[in-house]
Amino acid sequence: MTMHQVMLTAEFVTNYATLDPSATGTGYTLSGGNLTLTGNSAAAGSQFSRSTLSKSSGKWYWEVTVNNLSSSIKIGLCNGSAVYSTDDPINSANALAYRNTGLYQYNSTNYGSNSSYASTNVIGVALDVGGQTVTFYKNNVAQSAWSIGALIGSGPYYFCMGEGGTSDAVTINFGATALTYTPPAGYNAGLYQ
Repeated sequence: MTMHQVMLTAEFVTNYATLDPSATGTGYTLSGGNLTLTGNSAAAGSQFSRSTLSKSSGKWYWEVTVNNLSSSIKIGLCNGSAVYSTDDPINSANALAYRNTGLYQYNSTNYGSNSSYASTNVIGVALDVGGQTVTFYKNNVAQSAWSIGALIGSGPYYFCMGEGGTSDAVTINFGATALTYTPPAGYNAGLYQ
């Protein structure tokens, strides 16, 4: 009788973020595995969404492809206190965003002067939780870095965004498929656990 030895190997399955249907306003339609967000005819005040995963440590990079820009898109970060059912979190003290106009927005106030973006552009988001900064990239060109701790607290941080038009649409790549650009040195490629 021959003995067979079976070797078991552990498989590690990475759980990548998607957009959270329970934290997405009725002004959006989710599709593509909850990675594509499109405005619809619902009230504009309910057009916001956030990721299923948040981060309290580490360096993370993901991308947002602008499929269609007809009005206004705001790509940003928020903390867990942002309210998704009654208020646009990008216009609160719980979130900040890089607007398609090139301005940064925090608590309903616009700041800075970065490159504007439009349809087909890829916006990278580089979150350094330990360094308390977020840097947005337009087609792999870094825009101004923001100090996030003093603005929206110490986290955990979620990806979040808002749109203003019924045909505005984006697709987020949290790393489950190949990213368009190489993440900055030292950053994880995607938003996952």
